[in-house]
Amino acid sequence: MSSLTRLTRVYDRQSSDLAPMRRHLWSLIPIRRLRRLVIPGCGTGHPAFDLERIRRDDSDIILMDRDPAILAVCRSRLSSPGTMVVCADALDGLPGCDLVATSFMLYQQRHPEQLLEAFRHALEPEGYWACAGEYLYDRMTEEPSTGLTAELMRTMRKRGWNPELAGRLEEMSVRAGFRVVESGVVEGLPSPPDRDWLTLELGEDHPLLPGMHEDEVRIRLPVFWGLLAVDH
Repeated sequence: MSSLTRLTRVYDRQSSDLAPMRRHLWSLIPIRRLRRLVIPGCGTGHPAFDLERIRRDDSDIILMDRDPAILAVCRSRLSSPGTMVVCADALDGLPGCDLVATSFMLYQQRHPEQLLEAFRHALEPEGYWACAGEYLYDRMTEEPSTGLTAELMRTMRKRGWNPELAGRLEEMSVRAGFRVVESGVVEGLPSPPDRDWLTLELGEDHPLLPGMHEDEVRIRLPVFWGLLAVDH
């Protein structure tokens, strides 16, 4: 199975699992008043599927990602008028907008502070940043202990990722010029680990995977979410 197929499956499962959280998040935003919505690090298209259904008819949605292969999948799944898919790095600049929406992309950024500042500079004075999910990896638990949590953290740090980022997002957002409208944590239920997700995070050849029996392990991985408004 290709890594792109795995990634698409993981994103689709994440979207399904967290649909109640996103419905609440969107309910906090005056979506019908917003003219331009930007989704940096859009991956295979989430959360644009939600926003296409609830936006105003004459609004634009701009999806951005650095990976052309992922964007090809994204383009094949989104077809509404006013939805554009662009191959670009958000750090190089975002178009002016009323809403920035992100989902499970910040922990992989080497310069997250600069990215939050880019969000702030792109947003209109009454704009919002909607964080529709970031894993709190440092709060992950497993039963029984297999060493999975420690290995995930080690592998992410080796890649230059930041598994502790989600727990600091509110503090970082305030420094970047936002105020917190509402935030929360989806604690989730203990469940078997997702083999596709583990393969993407650890690597297909990781020695921990062959001996991992998903039906014998339960993990709980909380998710941070938040709505931030431009602070004046």
